[in-house]
Amino acid sequence: MALPDDIRTGLSLPAICAPMFLVSGPDLARESCKAGIMGVLPRHNAQSIEQFEAWLFGVRDDLDAHVAQGGSVAPLATNVTLLAADETQRFFDACSRARVDIVISAFGNPTEHIQRVHDRGMRAFHDVTNIRFAEKALEAGADGLIGIGAGGGGHSGTISHLALIPRLRQMFDGVLVLAGAVTDGATVRAAEWQRRTAGERAALSARRSRHRSAEFNHAAGDRRA
Repeated sequence: MALPDDIRTGLSLPAICAPMFLVSGPDLARESCKAGIMGVLPRHNAQSIEQFEAWLFGVRDDLDAHVAQGGSVAPLATNVTLLAADETQRFFDACSRARVDIVISAFGNPTEHIQRVHDRGMRAFHDVTNIRFAEKALEAGADGLIGIGAGGGGHSGTISHLALIPRLRQMFDGVLVLAGAVTDGATVRAAEWQRRTAGERAALSARRSRHRSAEFNHAAGDRRA
């Protein structure tokens, strides 16, 4: 599936700067968006909901100023794991006010979070590390799945991406993110190849085989001449 236009806009690479515990803050989220990859601000890296709001509103103000000066920005996302009951409403209201594009959730049943995200007109992505978690996220109405394979940090997966991503694609034709040990352009390119269906990969391989065969036959003909 091609990325929706409102997500693709501003992206220079189809990549997300992963929300990292005690690493990802407002500076990294802001500069990621300005560089053309999706920036993510995790709620759990802020000491309080007040600090998180200040970070989030500051990032949005800086991105708006960058656009006003002729720049472009990638989508802004937030990451949430477990919220205290007394701050749930405040968190989602802050995301809405800051025009967050995507809320990425992890752990547990995401149904309530996804409903709150949709009520505010945002998209909901959910971390999954196996097929059962993916099924739960899809039942809850997730707009995107983040398939964390072996090598991922934090809420880490144990299944190889080579097995996990094709299986998730069979289940879901929406936005699918390959996560875990993605550190360079070659890995991003491999992820793009993985997003194709098995049939598409087979068709491309067959076309390339025919092309190589044609080149060989042409070269053999030249030698016979």
